[in-house]
Amino acid sequence: MTVAGFGMTIVALTLLTLLTQTAYASVLGVADLYKILDENVKDGDIISASGNDFTLSKGKYDSGILGVVSLDPALYFGYNETPADKLYPVITSGTPIVNVSTINGPIKAGDAVTSSDIPGAGMKADKSGFVLGIALKAYEETDTQKIGQIPVTLNLRFYYPGTQYRRSQFD
Repeated sequence: MTVAGFGMTIVALTLLTLLTQTAYASVLGVADLYKILDENVKDGDIISASGNDFTLSKGKYDSGILGVVSLDPALYFGYNETPADKLYPVITSGTPIVNVSTINGPIKAGDAVTSSDIPGAGMKADKSGFVLGIALKAYEETDTQKIGQIPVTLNLRFYYPGTQYRRSQFD
């Protein structure tokens, strides 16, 4: 191994250490800036695409799910705009903190999370449909209208209950 290669390894390990110690406390993910039409957009809100517009998700199993607003992403691409421009960093890949409700029952670690009828909030997925990803922590609030936050590994896809742990379609 050359000295230059060794130096690059140290830089990579240092960067990885910084990301895991600072960013994981809030979010691990890369965000892009999107103009969101809704008012009162909050950190952790689920965003959907509809045509050329981006809005808070407002329906169960929304097929337009795009990602999650993260006001503190590990990294984002874009440039600073004024708040009046309504540009928000949205994570489409990674592990953001997501606003959730127990409107469809308590969420356990490993449950699929999808959009709900509560604007911007997710819920436990219990039937086939589009999902945001997999919950990494439980959320068991008894008030179904109360919104909490949990980390979710994003894996936007069509979900079939009972198949999330399969290695392939032939298992």
